[in-house]
Amino acid sequence: MKKFIDFIKKYSTFILISFITLVGFMLRLKIGLWDLANDEVATVVTATQEFPAGILNALMTKNLHAPLFYFILHFWIKLFGESPEILRLLPIILGTLCIPLAYICGKNIYSKYAGLITATIVSVNFFMISYSHFCKFYALLELLGFLSIYFLIKLDLNTKSCKKYLYLLAITNAMIIYTYVIGFLFVFIQIFVYLLYRIKIKQDKDIKFTIPYFTTLIILILPVIPFMIKVIQNTQSSVFPTFVWYEFEPTHIQTVILSWFSPALHIAFNNGARTDATQSFYSTNYLYLIIFNIIPLCIALTGLIKTFYKKDLCKYILYISLLFVLAELIGTILGKFAFCARYTILCFPGIMLAVSYGLAQINPTYLASLLVIVYMYCNILFLNAPVLSVYNTNISEIFKMSKIMDEFHLKQNECIIIPVRGYYFQKYYDTSKINFITYDINYSFKINDKKIINTIFDENDVIKNKKLTPYEKFENYLDDYKPSKATAEYLKLNCINKLNKGNRVFLITYRSYDSENLNMDLEKYKDNIYKLLAKKLNYDIDKVLQKDLTKIQTIEVLNFKITEYQKTK
Repeated sequence: MKKFIDFIKKYSTFILISFITLVGFMLRLKIGLWDLANDEVATVVTATQEFPAGILNALMTKNLHAPLFYFILHFWIKLFGESPEILRLLPIILGTLCIPLAYICGKNIYSKYAGLITATIVSVNFFMISYSHFCKFYALLELLGFLSIYFLIKLDLNTKSCKKYLYLLAITNAMIIYTYVIGFLFVFIQIFVYLLYRIKIKQDKDIKFTIPYFTTLIILILPVIPFMIKVIQNTQSSVFPTFVWYEFEPTHIQTVILSWFSPALHIAFNNGARTDATQSFYSTNYLYLIIFNIIPLCIALTGLIKTFYKKDLCKYILYISLLFVLAELIGTILGKFAFCARYTILCFPGIMLAVSYGLAQINPTYLASLLVIVYMYCNILFLNAPVLSVYNTNISEIFKMSKIMDEFHLKQNECIIIPVRGYYFQKYYDTSKINFITYDINYSFKINDKKIINTIFDENDVIKNKKLTPYEKFENYLDDYKPSKATAEYLKLNCINKLNKGNRVFLITYRSYDSENLNMDLEKYKDNIYKLLAKKLNYDIDKVLQKDLTKIQTIEVLNFKITEYQKTK
């Protein structure tokens, strides 16, 4: 018995961290491993392209993201398959690894106690749990964010072995750049703020020590620079900006902060960030508001304020995170970005460390422990609250579409037309033996894909004047209730003329882009040009098909509908 007790005492920290990590892993599994959301489907479709050229091409022309996570996922799928459970397991593992790494960061920057607080908060934080469950690059960014902080801390503590940690920091930061399109901003801000800390706090004006860092970083990122420049160009130099779906409002700042610390959001978000995996919570029950919003937010802000009044490295790590968020916010205001909580996830490890570091400063220590326990309780209670939906990202409709279309048993000359997300559909439905037409307007407009755009618009449909609003640029097209000649000719040549008598055509459209009330929607959705263009394209296609074909039936399922036409003459 004594040996057992001695063993527990000797390895108590390891046992405790293992337990906290296990709890974090189980909480990430608790959300569930069901079918994928549309963003996740896009990730899988990209990752299953030919390595590396196919993946890089898809990222440059469609997803507009950096390649590292897609490369990792490519080989993960090769090894284990692509069931939803297997796909989600990769980010869950990456997210869970953040927990012991968070402990190591907290321990090295202050104490074991700070490390335990950091690990505990990271294990139960709902924002981190959500994105450790989402099959996209967010969990990898969480892990790399903590790893970058760890090497920065070790660099500061080990002046004699400085080069070793400079190299490791450079490698980690290169991986960040390979993972996130604007990762270079974080890397630049980090080294700038750290140099400021060395000069101002440590009174060390010798910056020659950074030469190995910059040399290593530049060598490592040289291969990806042309690719990243192309991706960034494609997000901006287009018919309209990639982030046209998003319109910034000051309340979004509040929502992002709430997303970080509260397992449920207050009534604050109505636009782009509702696609966040964080829970949108609408309730008039003030008890829920207090438990799931106010209490965890106040605890986190207490830690941040305590850290802010310190004059040490952790305060400057917090500065790095906040400056990165500020840079994203400025980009959003300039119309170059979208200020969503998930886009800030790279800087979140620094914020989590600052919260924990500040709480560890509270005396007496039992008060800090009590605050951490309350924070844990709020997050775990939310995960078990039966009245709330834990995970609000809708399951992709692509799976249901493909199953329904399988039941029609299409013949060789028959056709499926999908104006939006046809790129996804091809992954789950074999289109090789039929006539398949997809405009993929969710991608083609982003990157100014003339092959697609020229099949939609006539010469005078798009006014090429940068000073005009997006609506004004397309006003000629939207106000014309006759199908464009380009659409009519394209469908005639590539679909209708290929049909034999009795052949069918299936138009698959999303109900949010329903064209039935187009004349009423033109004024209503003036600020959402993407939605209007999708509606108008659906309207044009339907009119062209009805002119030569007979409409047989419309099947409405979930958030999409399938309209069947037949050549009867």
